[in-house]
Amino acid sequence: MSKKRQSSKNQLEELKSLMQRLQADFENHKKRVEKEKAESVQYANQKMVLDLLPVLDSFESALGKADDGLKLIYAQIMKTLAAYGVKKIKAKGEKFNPNEHDAMMTGEGDEDDIVLDEMQSGYVMNDAVIRPAKVKISKKKNDNKKDSSKKDN
Repeated sequence: MSKKRQSSKNQLEELKSLMQRLQADFENHKKRVEKEKAESVQYANQKMVLDLLPVLDSFESALGKADDGLKLIYAQIMKTLAAYGVKKIKAKGEKFNPNEHDAMMTGEGDEDDIVLDEMQSGYVMNDAVIRPAKVKISKKKNDNKKDSSKKDN
């Protein structure tokens, strides 16, 4: 009788262990599905924002000649984008960052790698760069006096 009891006890322990593993697998599956769903929504939002950025660029170009009404609409658009985690990358006057800026041109400056001008705005969404800013960066002026004295020797 004790062998049967021991066998039943072992089977019960195996079933209990199996149930615990299945429950853990199910919880992991639920978490994975939730994460994938969130990533899918984020990706869809990112695609929509990327499609809107050229329109926003045109809008920014027109702002120089715009009245206060258009400037207010632009501010509302930027506020709405910010609610979805979209922010403009600060560029002009900043140190060049290859993760956020795409150097298109260079110009003379007092020090190297400072953004002199921004040709196209860059944006981040949820702390990930979705479009780098296209910028002009500085290169320090060269003193040719030292170089020319070396050439004369």
